Amino acid sequence: MEATSILRFGKDANIQRKDMKTIRMFVDRSSHYYLSLQDISVADHRIGFAPGTFALRRNGTGGCMIDTGAIATFIQRGPYEVVMRHFDEHFTSFGRQRMHNAYEDWEYCYRYDSRFRAYASMTFHFDRADFKVEPTYMYFIFQNEGYFCVAISFSDRNSVVGAWQQQDTRFVYDLNTGTIQFVPENCANDHFL
Repeated sequence: MEATSILRFGKDANIQRKDMKTIRMFVDRSSHYYLSLQDISVADHRIGFAPGTFALRRNGTGGCMIDTGAIATFIQRGPYEVVMRHFDEHFTSFGRQRMHNAYEDWEYCYRYDSRFRAYASMTFHFDRADFKVEPTYMYFIFQNEGYFCVAISFSDRNSVVGAWQQQDTRFVYDLNTGTIQFVPENCANDHFL
């Protein structure tokens, strides 16, 4: 969290790499960037949500936004419970003890052990590409307090891919084509040209 990265605009943001993935987006009247989330995987296990689970509804609820202003990811309450059950099953299968009420903002926290390495990844399956979040960017680790938390919370309104999960990924927003391109990258190595 010590490193900074560069925010680029216009032609300076036009980074062409063959390994970039592209997904569709649309911007609502409030300037929220919505993505077409289809499903989620935890530890490479695809959950299999019903089509439309993450669809934006006429009343403004639902949908999945990407937001660099949200510290972490938020998932609508129903799907959140399913996703977190998968995280819980993963960690309990490795003997990690859940610590209830360890931290008020994060419901799923577990006893920390510096030797433990079986942290689960999470993948967002969008309409055209998958965005895999490696374990490094899925957890808040409180070593001194002796626990770690899954960096996901619930929302009663929309799902949001937050900043913690976006780390070390280059995102290129193209409002002209209604797309977002992304690729893993060590963003601390980005320099002015």
